[in-house]
Amino acid sequence: MRKSIETGRYSLSEHLVIIENNSKTWAYNSLFGGLRELSDKEIDVLIKLRENNYCYMKSDKETLAKLLADKFVYDSEYDEYLNLQLIKEKYKISILNGDSITKLLLNVTSDCNLRCQYCYLNNVEEICGHIEKKNMTWSTAKKAIDAFYNIIQKGDNKKVHVRFHGGEPLIQYKLIRQCIEYINNKSENVEVRYHMNTNGVLMNQEMAEFFANQNMNIEVSIDAQKEIHDNLRPFASGKGSFDEGTNAIRLLLENKMPEENLNIATTLTENNVAHLKEIVDLCLSLGLKNLEINTLLFRSKFDVIDIEKRVNALIDVRSYGLRKGVRVTGKWFKLIERLKDTVLNYCGRFGQQISVDSDEGVYVCTGYLHKYTQLDTIDDLFKDEEYFAVAMRGIGNIEGCKDCMIEGACAGGCTAAVIAENGTFDVPEYKECEFRKLMAKKLIENMDRIICEEINFEEIDKTYVPIVNN
Repeated sequence: MRKSIETGRYSLSEHLVIIENNSKTWAYNSLFGGLRELSDKEIDVLIKLRENNYCYMKSDKETLAKLLADKFVYDSEYDEYLNLQLIKEKYKISILNGDSITKLLLNVTSDCNLRCQYCYLNNVEEICGHIEKKNMTWSTAKKAIDAFYNIIQKGDNKKVHVRFHGGEPLIQYKLIRQCIEYINNKSENVEVRYHMNTNGVLMNQEMAEFFANQNMNIEVSIDAQKEIHDNLRPFASGKGSFDEGTNAIRLLLENKMPEENLNIATTLTENNVAHLKEIVDLCLSLGLKNLEINTLLFRSKFDVIDIEKRVNALIDVRSYGLRKGVRVTGKWFKLIERLKDTVLNYCGRFGQQISVDSDEGVYVCTGYLHKYTQLDTIDDLFKDEEYFAVAMRGIGNIEGCKDCMIEGACAGGCTAAVIAENGTFDVPEYKECEFRKLMAKKLIENMDRIICEEINFEEIDKTYVPIVNN
């Protein structure tokens, strides 16, 4: 039983992080989140607690109650990691039961019509071996969908996600359409959100009209204005793909696809880091309000090496987009959203997603093509010790992440990248550690530049990535 506020002895959380932003002071708990601005009275109480000269006054009751509720202060000895493990025990049970599954990824083709210079699949092939160019059949897709529904119907998930992936998924448009129509007829009590990343070059009127009328998010890959994009993302012939990609966006919008369901997806490289504001301008010229910029998944010669340059460029383009009415986001910006509600793992793919390939192989992530089982024996997935260990990788379970200022926002980083870099998954994503810590700090320090009433933080979708205080 917790002691009353009047009689408690108070101490600061060991995971309390305080960052000043001009005249404002922000605080959060690196395990449990709660990012917010502190009042002057709260700052005064926290300073006195830190200096061990705090004396309780009745006028402090409301202030202390708020600090206690946000886990910035405790009124007794309190093991935060132990409390975290109790939370994770619930998640552990949901993994073993399959109840944590909310996402199905269908790798509808391993073929692609572009030859992007930095394609991550080149790295995947180095790790997992040659990827044979194959297309998924309807028989396999239907079997995967039915298996997915058998799993989710055992739980209580009212919203799920289905992603069509490749290669270039539009090579398999007819199959994708068949899948969507089949799922729509199955989903009476479940909301299904469809997702697709595409280079857009095959998009035509029929496709645009169909996709615009689905509950679907589409990301079209555009890396810069024409000259830079065409150099980075050419066809096998060497011809650039910029015109086809931007035409796909126009077709979707002309067919009344909701603007909030469509965005440009940009991969940050040395080639475009100085031209990010031009992509915001491109969004505006096309009629888009959403731009997602992400860093490369694996080490590459195209990687933006200088951390400070990368951080400053992303904050500047977020600020520029704010002024222009374009929401600029990415995994780097989600760090600050996750300082409000911290996450159990980095992306939810490990523990929440089932991926299926054209050979009916079941794996987890397209960045780590380790086959755990086949569709016919999919229930064996939840008995696999390695799957369970990987699914539980995250906040509180990675020794190298303990006491990091963004442990609950980063949760150890990308599992696929960690395995590629280290051959194991029980270490942090060292490649991105310093970048993410500086990114989070600078985002808070620049809070006035990166949010406004119209373009604010987005709430974390708990069906897409598990949060700590669920």
